[in-house]
Amino acid sequence: MSVLAREMLRTDSWNIEIDEQGDFTKEDLIDHAINAMAAEGNLVAQKAIELKSEPSACTITEAIAIWLEWKADQRNDDNEKHARLSVRYLTEAVGDKPLTLFTRADAKAYVDYLFERDVASSTVRRNLNNVVSVINRARSQLGLDMVNPFERYELPRRKDTTTRQPYTPDEMQKIMEAGMASQSHTWLLALMGMNVGARIGELVGLARNDVKLQANIPHIVIEERPWRSLKTASSNRAVPLTGVSLQAAQIAMQKFEGAENEPLFQMYWSKREKINTRSASAGVNKVIKKKTDQKTSHSARHRVISDLTAAGCPLEIIESISGHSTQSIANRVYNKADIPLDVKLKWLEEIAI
Repeated sequence: MSVLAREMLRTDSWNIEIDEQGDFTKEDLIDHAINAMAAEGNLVAQKAIELKSEPSACTITEAIAIWLEWKADQRNDDNEKHARLSVRYLTEAVGDKPLTLFTRADAKAYVDYLFERDVASSTVRRNLNNVVSVINRARSQLGLDMVNPFERYELPRRKDTTTRQPYTPDEMQKIMEAGMASQSHTWLLALMGMNVGARIGELVGLARNDVKLQANIPHIVIEERPWRSLKTASSNRAVPLTGVSLQAAQIAMQKFEGAENEPLFQMYWSKREKINTRSASAGVNKVIKKKTDQKTSHSARHRVISDLTAAGCPLEIIESISGHSTQSIANRVYNKADIPLDVKLKWLEEIAI
């Protein structure tokens, strides 16, 4: 609400009746009061409504272009698609409004709209974060004097978030048997993830020369590539290959052709020369769900981390393998990049399948 409107309400005498029942924010009451005074011919109130109704420099859909330009160096197919989808949901819920006209009530309507689509709380939060990021970037770029009403929105507590479970021994055996029998891009990608604790998006983005089979300790190097970004700075790492993961890597390197500096899993390399991580994850999850109790590829990552923890592996070594970020004292003192491969190998061999 503008300073003009607030000042007007402090100086003018007014009296209104609200017929509707329910909770009202301070801004809602001020809006109602101004509309009532304007209807009675109050010129100041009419001017306040006129000023508020003027569109801002850009709408939420126009703000996407500003956000995409800002994210140019870090942008990939996934985060661009997710941001556009989050904004599309917002326009479906409350309309394509100018940024300065969004209110906390719009944030609530947006959340309600997403929950009505049976979206999980974690996904609702991701959509909110995307909208917050888009608005904040446009607000900063355009110098808009506004509060972002989507920031710090507290979601209702819902019991719709499930805890990921690792594979059972029987499920791991079924996965290995099916993967070795098929030896397809999708199955070999799944098998490579069994012992390394990496995300599917990290594995599918490996170049052929990221797979070091001839090294003293066979390993993979996970780093930024033109066709695939990484989730965090701590995601850059080297991870030894053991057990079925080593076998899958050897088969993939022999079976799939390509230049050394090109992606190993070219099935997922799109025409835009970007890796389609969503397609890879969906493909791996589809085949794994058939061999498990509806579990996904992330259960392999969870299994590695859980088993390393149970084996007594130090936290900084677990995170140097998994690529997790931490604020632990050990990690601030002991750089993950300094942890030797043979140290990681020792622990991974203890839990390898």
